[in-house]
Amino acid sequence: MTETYQRKVLNIAKLTLVLGTLCFIVYKLFFAYNIQDLASGNNFTFTNSKIILLTATVLLIVPNIAIDSLKWKLVMIQHEKVSWLQSLQAVSAGIALGIITPNRIGDFAGKALFLKTYDKIKGAIASFIGSIAQTLAIVCCGSVGLWILTLQQQYINNVQFYCGLVAIGILLSLVYYLYINIHWLNRIISWRKITPYVDAFTHYSQKELTTLFILSLIRFGIFNIQYFLLLHFFDVPIAMQYAFPSLAAIFVVQAFVPSIILIEMGVRGATALFFLGLFSTNTSGILLAAYSLWILNIMFPALLGLYFILKLKARSAA
Repeated sequence: MTETYQRKVLNIAKLTLVLGTLCFIVYKLFFAYNIQDLASGNNFTFTNSKIILLTATVLLIVPNIAIDSLKWKLVMIQHEKVSWLQSLQAVSAGIALGIITPNRIGDFAGKALFLKTYDKIKGAIASFIGSIAQTLAIVCCGSVGLWILTLQQQYINNVQFYCGLVAIGILLSLVYYLYINIHWLNRIISWRKITPYVDAFTHYSQKELTTLFILSLIRFGIFNIQYFLLLHFFDVPIAMQYAFPSLAAIFVVQAFVPSIILIEMGVRGATALFFLGLFSTNTSGILLAAYSLWILNIMFPALLGLYFILKLKARSAA
């Protein structure tokens, strides 16, 4: 395959991706999420305090992306030296590809595009480590959040309380143990064609996996703080002791719903209304907060990712 042909194929692929992603974003904002109608139906007024809330929420995008970039650097540390810029490019490109693919599988491929020396298929598989760490953080916090919500909403006797507490403790301990011993996966999967790629999981120590998990917890905390600030920005003043368990529950439900475009659009709003609706009747405010979180943490980085993908050269993508 000549370099000229590679360049043409890559340019067509990039153009298709950019147009597809932009169409998807426009569809989300103006048709699926119906932002304009929601905003007009919300008696919203700008005040100095709301400007501070919005500014703080937007600024939190920086540590959010920075932590995700650091996670990618740590994932690749055993395979290839990745610069901060390269990591930022990989993470944002992963988000861009992730939003237009089922279950965000494009995220793994998007990150691997910017690897220079390491095998891109192995790189995409290795990126599962960071995703698993983030999912584990969501499961841990979400399980606790669901349990706290249960305690807040109905009476539970001492036996039920301690049984539930022990069950959650055992479940989370088991999941965490499996995570820090993920190298066992290489022994379970023995198919010769796949083994060389799954071997990427064996390169991480328990200390490195724990570091990824802690970073994922911090990132999950940032998501929750942003969500909480947006709720208050859109006049949904839910107290912290009720808001944070509800938000953790929302994230854990969304994490396990198949991310097919039509399903995800309904689930994002439905889960927010189900849990936050327990404490507020401001439906439009709840939906605006949920969709604004998507705009800040998914749409903006995805647009940045599209820029990096457009700048990608044929030889780098090969």
